[in-house]
Amino acid sequence: MGYAADRANNTDMATPTPPTPPPPSEPDTLAPDVPLIIFDGDCGMCQRSVRLMLKLDKPGRLRFTPRDSTLALRITDAAFPDGRPESMILRDARGLHTNSTAVLRIAACLPAPWRWAAALLVIPRSLRDPLYRLIARNRHRLAGPPEDCPAPTPEQQSRFIA
Repeated sequence: MGYAADRANNTDMATPTPPTPPPPSEPDTLAPDVPLIIFDGDCGMCQRSVRLMLKLDKPGRLRFTPRDSTLALRITDAAFPDGRPESMILRDARGLHTNSTAVLRIAACLPAPWRWAAALLVIPRSLRDPLYRLIARNRHRLAGPPEDCPAPTPEQQSRFIA
């Protein structure tokens, strides 16, 4: 007899205790509904974007991992068997998002006026993504090399997953 049948028959079975979840910053246990941003750590534009998101995301909902981290490789290798996109990637409760959709969904997690950019999601991807790809292809030239960043605060550091 299965667990449900045993419970229905009031047989003496101990109620299973769910395991205690580990801290959310451990790579293998980050809940899929926690917004995770996979970014190019060798890109000056990406680094500046992450610093801006850290500054704006006061509640600390967003998590970050570089695209060459163990977690990012595990996620992207499974989702993109033909190769990872040259894009910032957002994993949230709705799934994986790339290109302009990732950026606009990330903006939705930030305070106004940034969140208002999410209204652009009504524009079809076929119109939004070419502009995103143009900027992405030229991001190293547009933003220059990565800068030496100030050391993150302990709170900010806890939001990065290696």
